[in-house]
Amino acid sequence: MRYLLLCLYFVWLTSAHKYSTRVVRTKYGPLRGILIQTPPVEAYLGVPYATPPLGSLRYMPPVTPSTWRTPRSADTYSAVCPQKLPDIGNRTEALLKLPRGRLVFLEKLLPLLNNQSEDCLYLNLYVPRPENSMDDIGSMLPALILIHGESFEWNSGNPYDGSILASYGHVIVVTINFRLGILGFLKTGARGSAQGNFGLMDIIAALHWLRENLQVFGGDPDRITLMGHGTGASLANFIAVSPVAKELLHRVILMSGSGLSPWAIQRDPLAVKRKVAEQTGCHGDLVEDDIAPCLRSKSLEELLDVRLEPLRFLPGFAPFIDGAVIASSVVTSVSLSDVGILSGNKDGPGYELADFPDRDLLFCLTSTESYLDLSAQDLEFGFNESRRDRILRTFVRNSYYFHLNEIFSTLKNEYTDWERPVLSALNYRDATLEVLSDGHTV
Repeated sequence: MRYLLLCLYFVWLTSAHKYSTRVVRTKYGPLRGILIQTPPVEAYLGVPYATPPLGSLRYMPPVTPSTWRTPRSADTYSAVCPQKLPDIGNRTEALLKLPRGRLVFLEKLLPLLNNQSEDCLYLNLYVPRPENSMDDIGSMLPALILIHGESFEWNSGNPYDGSILASYGHVIVVTINFRLGILGFLKTGARGSAQGNFGLMDIIAALHWLRENLQVFGGDPDRITLMGHGTGASLANFIAVSPVAKELLHRVILMSGSGLSPWAIQRDPLAVKRKVAEQTGCHGDLVEDDIAPCLRSKSLEELLDVRLEPLRFLPGFAPFIDGAVIASSVVTSVSLSDVGILSGNKDGPGYELADFPDRDLLFCLTSTESYLDLSAQDLEFGFNESRRDRILRTFVRNSYYFHLNEIFSTLKNEYTDWERPVLSALNYRDATLEVLSDGHTV
């Protein structure tokens, strides 16, 4: 088994000049993109892969897009899906929760997410120019599909410009916008395919679109790799083992997360549904009634104002077992033998990983995956044993079901450097980061 390190860099789109590309005729209509000089890459931005989920299509699975006849200009990013962004307006308060580097990153990212609309089911393609490809003329390029991370409730594929990777990696790079938060991961009904997980369904719809149209861009639909980071990695993992997406992808890259991470799934979707019903006035039998019709009558602002206040280390709106996209067996005994998984992960709390394929594994992890869980002050100066214990007790209480005291004691024992007679504040910080990193991701 080989262990490799993948380093991928995405940069913001900064090309000052736009030149039109060739016209590409998709199944749904012709497209004309822009040419990026990086060496040359054709960018097709804001390409619709589904009908806008507006009105009666809110809280419904994605619908095939309409066709068009005249060439459509694909030179501008679409709006991002509706989302409630993190509040970092007060830097002093933000630094009580976030590292300084994280705050600087968010200050650059969040302004790119202000243009929001429910009409958001679009993807972006970055295609190497044929003369720029190392492949033989007429051969088809592999495709790399990026599922963005950060949160199940905010972010977008738009900020991640794939032109550099497409140009030098000789691969078609695709980024996707999909429904998030209360619109994408709320359990609205009790049974049937339309009960929720619409964000996952959107990604699957985008993969269907690529399966149908990748060849006209010079791509090989039989060489599709799905890559995700953080929450995006868990979504990619769920899709890779979903019974409804078997023929749509062939390899998966999971970075800093998986479907087995304790934050990857909402354990009690009915409790989330209850909180949404209470705050929106959509009452009824939470087990049997579908609240989607009521939610369709609410304004977008009313929906985005819903607050869940999840426990620390656990998600609010997140994917859940629905028996369709995520079958119960996916998280109880994940079998990945049919898909080449380029990943490394271990058992997550409450789940079991079985039948992992005998393949090369690509460990896409950092040395400190839990860096974002501590404040700027904690990271800079460390903390004492008492604070370490409080953090670990909270993590154990919220992440595990049984034997909590035994787990807490074991973590303290295994992650304490017993060769040091006296531990400093930085030693306690480092040990805590290691526990949280292993518990969250590895």
